[in-house]
Amino acid sequence: MAFQITNPIGTGTDQELVDFTRAAIAQITLHGQAYTTDGRTLTRASLDGLHRQLALFEARVDASAGLSTRNLVELKRAGSAS
Repeated sequence: MAFQITNPIGTGTDQELVDFTRAAIAQITLHGQAYTTDGRTLTRASLDGLHRQLALFEARVDASAGLSTRNLVELKRAGSAS
């Protein structure tokens, strides 16, 4: 299901959520945690929380693709043993 910007609740694929989370991390990295608009200071999401969220969504994308860290380690071990 594609992400619906007008009603984002419950929409978006896991890969789209990964992309949006990476964009949020980049926004904070480039422009800082807080910003001012119309005389009000607003604070963006916490980087720690975004990194945890990114790890969760990346794991879901990997799982749906049949990938996992465990599988990659086992493949490397199997390849280096022969």
